[in-house]
Amino acid sequence: MDPKLLLCLPQGDELFNPLNTMFIQMACILVFSQLFYLLLKPCGQAGPVAQILAGIVLSPVLLSRIPKVKEFFLQKNAADYYSFFSFALRTSFMFLIGLEVDLHFMRRNFKKAAVITLSSFLVCGLLSFASLMLFIPLFGIKEDYFTFFLVLLVTLTNTASPVVVRSIADWKLNTSEIGRLTISCALFIELSNVVLYTVIIAFISGSMIGTLFLFLFATGSLILINSFLAPWLPKRNPKEKYLSKAETLVFFIFLLIIGITIESYDVNSSVSVFTIGIMFPRQGKTHRTLIQRLSYPIHEFVLPVYFGYIGFRFSIIALTKRFYLGLVIIVVVTIIGKFIGVISACMYLKIPKKYWLFLPTILSVKGHVGLLLLDSNYSEKVRLLKSFFIPPHHSV
Repeated sequence: MDPKLLLCLPQGDELFNPLNTMFIQMACILVFSQLFYLLLKPCGQAGPVAQILAGIVLSPVLLSRIPKVKEFFLQKNAADYYSFFSFALRTSFMFLIGLEVDLHFMRRNFKKAAVITLSSFLVCGLLSFASLMLFIPLFGIKEDYFTFFLVLLVTLTNTASPVVVRSIADWKLNTSEIGRLTISCALFIELSNVVLYTVIIAFISGSMIGTLFLFLFATGSLILINSFLAPWLPKRNPKEKYLSKAETLVFFIFLLIIGITIESYDVNSSVSVFTIGIMFPRQGKTHRTLIQRLSYPIHEFVLPVYFGYIGFRFSIIALTKRFYLGLVIIVVVTIIGKFIGVISACMYLKIPKKYWLFLPTILSVKGHVGLLLLDSNYSEKVRLLKSFFIPPHHSV
């Protein structure tokens, strides 16, 4: 994109700079999401549901079907702005999720979370393979069957961990045993999906394997740098309760540099950013400062806008009846796979029966991993994704 277009009005028939329309869209999402939240909260619905609905209201499904609104929100250069802004939002909240994760609980319950994740993967993987012959003619796939199977596998197995984390917090379950176990499982499932997809695509391309090792080394290096900076910076002003804003900015600059570098190679940076957050030193002034300065803006602004952006990308207008049928079948197969896989794991782990319905239901939430993979424009999947696009949906 021409840098001159970022802060000045575009030329031609565009009425507004896409940057301006993006901020107006964010304001609309926040207003609509608050209205929906006030309506849905008495019904027990979490904030992400209201925020996704707010995005759907602005999407091509509803308001953006109006020609003037569509012309305003869906300009030809807007996709570049939305993509970069989505990356910035995702980087900030994945880092915060890593900072807030209860490491002691995760280590203590690693077996439970791993068994639930593996069981969910196994059952959904078998269902993906079994339903492959049904979906290939249904979606008109004529080549690249392996990539289609991979996309189908990720679609059926994934869980939108940001939605789960925020929903658990809204329901006041984030300090309970089952709430923390649910968050751990959601993170394991989502990050495993991203890693699996990235590694397979890297092996298929043949030219990305060395790049992935380089990113792994860069992530480890930043973790090491943080381990030295985190205890050293507080010593400069020992009487202060928190770090200065300039000192806090140092960590974000390093984080953005590595995130932008990884994304520039069409590789998703969520796993690296989350790993940097979870490996950040937990004791002392630095961790306390980051939590204090990130929590409010991310929970009250970043996540609502990001969830609204998920809803805004929901579009079923161009789908034919055949695709509607395929979408319904995928939702049904996903729910069946999650219920069989998670309940089987619960029986093996002897988890109380009162949680057997809650766990698979909340782990069936979709709408995040698919967008991560769509934003990573691997040449191997462009042709496939043009013919096979599954809108994000919420199974709860």
